[in-house]
Amino acid sequence: MKQWMLVVMAFIVLTGCKDEGQTEQSTEESEEKGRKSSLVIKPATLTDREKELITQLGGDNQTVFTVDGKLHGEDRLVRTIDVYEDGESQGYALQSVDPDTKNFNQAIHSFQTSIDEEEIHVTAGSPGSTAGAVNFLSEGLSGFGYMDFTDKLTLHTGETVYLAYLVGTKDNSLRTTTLETTKLPEEVKEADYAVVYSLTIGEEEDLKEIE
Repeated sequence: MKQWMLVVMAFIVLTGCKDEGQTEQSTEESEEKGRKSSLVIKPATLTDREKELITQLGGDNQTVFTVDGKLHGEDRLVRTIDVYEDGESQGYALQSVDPDTKNFNQAIHSFQTSIDEEEIHVTAGSPGSTAGAVNFLSEGLSGFGYMDFTDKLTLHTGETVYLAYLVGTKDNSLRTTTLETTKLPEEVKEADYAVVYSLTIGEEEDLKEIE
């Protein structure tokens, strides 16, 4: 009888330890999911040799930057390239995410554009992947301008920052100013044609379909 009592008591103790461990794990997961993520983004400092290599790889315009920080819960870093015509969004040329990347330590990312007659080739690169797309240019474009960010910034959960854009004009007049990263550039709204590169911290399941 004493043996049975000892077995029952041992079972109760083990069950209690198991429940306590599950509760602690569940609490840690809830706290992790509830924490807001933040990433520090800044232009990469390249050596002359690295700049030469990028030039040799081709492309008309390149923006290279580093990402530092950690993503919590279901947060992911989303890269988006939008196309605009006459100030109106034409949908996404590209939207991508690295689902397994949560920690960033001076991770090098890039955005590149290359114009080829009637098309524009865009590329978004990261340590985990490189994604590209091709989009037809508006007819009659005669000149292009490119602008990207120049100062360090911090991106938080639910926020979007605009890091670079290319605008095209039909009348040879372009207006470019210092890029405000927290909102869609006015130059994009006024341009005949534009391509915009942005980053967002959001949940992967909330990604919009490419229109």
